[in-house]
Amino acid sequence: MSGCAPMRLHVEGDRSPRMVELRAPAEMLVGRDPAAGLRLPHDAVSRRHARLACSGGQWVAEDLGSRHGTVLDGVLLAPGKPVPFTHGSTIAIRPFVLRCEVPTAAPPSSRLSAADDPGSIIRTVAAEEGREKAPPPPKKQRKPGPSDLRMKHLGQ
Repeated sequence: MSGCAPMRLHVEGDRSPRMVELRAPAEMLVGRDPAAGLRLPHDAVSRRHARLACSGGQWVAEDLGSRHGTVLDGVLLAPGKPVPFTHGSTIAIRPFVLRCEVPTAAPPSSRLSAADDPGSIIRTVAAEEGREKAPPPPKKQRKPGPSDLRMKHLGQ
């Protein structure tokens, strides 16, 4: 594979979480710089903090010699050494966290048509995903208490 699949980055850590999409062959500068593709406006973030790029068919993260570092899946990156990341990876550029996700198409069985019974489709998709819904538990009957017995005794 010569290119990289599109990658979504869910950016958390500021007042308004957002989503950014990476597409090959572009690379993205991450930092405080107004020209950065992913701007993270915080004093702890360097102007040119990190670079995200497609290299050799995989996404890589590279710290650009930032003051506070870049952490990929809990490991501090050495400056200037690109390290691959994948779906499910987290990139911490304190105080921000980038959660990586490869978008996938919905499975064919989850698409509805007018002729389908929506209830059976939902059950099929849930079963395929290993989360078949269990029937609700039966309602518990309340045990009669002392006040119920008095009412019965009084004929009410």
